[in-house]
Amino acid sequence: MPDHRKIVLNQMRPLIHKRDGNRCVYCGRGGLLVLDHDLPRSRGGLDVAENLITACTECNSSKGAKTGEEYREWRRERGLASP
Repeated sequence: MPDHRKIVLNQMRPLIHKRDGNRCVYCGRGGLLVLDHDLPRSRGGLDVAENLITACTECNSSKGAKTGEEYREWRRERGLASP
C-alpha cells in the first residue's frame, strides 16, 4: 500500500513548484528542485503547502534542520546570493 504522505506530497509538488516560480527560494537556481520544509519536520513542521517550498538539492542539503529564516541568515553571513 502506498504511503499516504508520499501521495499527498506528490500531488502538491507541481503546485508548490509553480507557486515558487520553479526556482530555489534560497538561491534562485532552477533545474532539479525538491520540496523542503520551511520549519523542518524534526522541529514540528507539517506537510502542508504553507510549510513547503522549492529548494535546489545543494541548498536543501546544506540547510539541514535549520528553519528557512535561519538558513537565509546563514547564507547572508557567508555572503551567498539570495533571490
